[in-house]
Amino acid sequence: MFKNKKMAFAIGMLIIPWLSVPFLGKKSFFRFLPVASFTNLFISMFSVIANKRKWWINKNPLSPGLVDLHIY
Repeated sequence: MFKNKKMAFAIGMLIIPWLSVPFLGKKSFFRFLPVASFTNLFISMFSVIANKRKWWINKNPLSPGLVDLHIY
């Protein structure tokens, strides 16, 4: 049961911020979209490098994949 609460919290943390998007307005949304996309790409690349160098290990990944399984 604890795992289900943890998963619900993680999914909620992904969904709840998107509820503020309609309040931003179209102009502001498209103004900050390039910065948000670049930041997402940068953090994703940093995470792949960090996992390969074993800077951290994600013991409970939200969506397990090749990066989390350490298959290289």
